[in-house]
Amino acid sequence: MNRKGFTFVELLATIVILGILTSLTVSTLLRTIERSRNKVYINDASTMVAQAEYLAKSKPNKIKRPTHNNCVVILLNAFNSDDFSSPPNGGEYSVTKSFVVYKSNYDASTKIETFEFSGVLFEELKGNKGFNGVKLTSGVDLSKGKGEIVGGISNVVVDSSKEKMLQYINGVIPNYCGAIDAVIEK
Repeated sequence: MNRKGFTFVELLATIVILGILTSLTVSTLLRTIERSRNKVYINDASTMVAQAEYLAKSKPNKIKRPTHNNCVVILLNAFNSDDFSSPPNGGEYSVTKSFVVYKSNYDASTKIETFEFSGVLFEELKGNKGFNGVKLTSGVDLSKGKGEIVGGISNVVVDSSKEKMLQYINGVIPNYCGAIDAVIEK
């Protein structure tokens, strides 16, 4: 009797192969989703930096120019909040831990002063699970789609008082600029 069909071993081999292919597909899909979320952080940080540059140029009475080799810090709540209403992990962007640093680079020998903008953007995750976001990154790097993504940050300040926030900012930008001339908020 000649039966045409699959043996148990053939069926088992097929199931194992399908399981391996499925696990590869799922892991690739999860990495793609994670990269996509990271791009949202970088794009939002880039938008924040672009808004800071615009405010500094269009409203010099609101965003004062930093003095030589110092910085002005512009908090997230000084920007258009509609642009930052959908963080990628369903939390909220922190208005006290997300900011742009407007820095003066003054070369005393040439007496030339240039300015640069860098952004820090953190999303507070739901359920006190920490923060995800972009560490201090220059606007040039952000516009190129670069930035160091951080997650599960435990050393960020939870207290949103102005003193704690200033301590946090001073901790994030050590050796980045001489001093903070001003903190601009809404």
